[in-house]
Formats: sequence, structure tokens, C-alpha cells
Amino acid sequence: MARFRCRDCNSEGTFDYAGIHACPRCASTNVQLALSIAELPDDHPLFAAIEKLAEMTDEDDEDDRI
Repeated sequence: MARFRCRDCNSEGTFDYAGIHACPRCASTNVQLALSIAELPDDHPLFAAIEKLAEMTDEDDEDDRI
């Protein structure tokens, strides 16, 4: 279950996340979602970013600093 808060219709609560970033009641995209990592599909870009960070060495980290 994901939690949501909609700024357009002022609703909040929980719903089954289906990969769509919209209010489950009014379909507005002006909504905040709080998801568990278990709710995300396996091919979500977040997982690739986490894997990339896990593979970085200290030298890589220093090279990426601005």
C-alpha cells in the first residue's frame, strides 16, 4: 500500500500503487506519494542508480565531486 496526499482535492489516504503518479480519487498529478521500495517494479530506474552507487569506489566518488 502507498500513502498519498492530493493538493487539488485535499484527499489523503492509502491505495494500491500501479505505477501511475496521480491522485487515486481525482486523477490530479499534483499529488505526493509515499511508497515502500517493495511497491516499485523490478525494472525501476531507482534500482539501477542504487547499484551504480554500490559499485562506486572512493576514487570514483572523488572524481564525481564538483
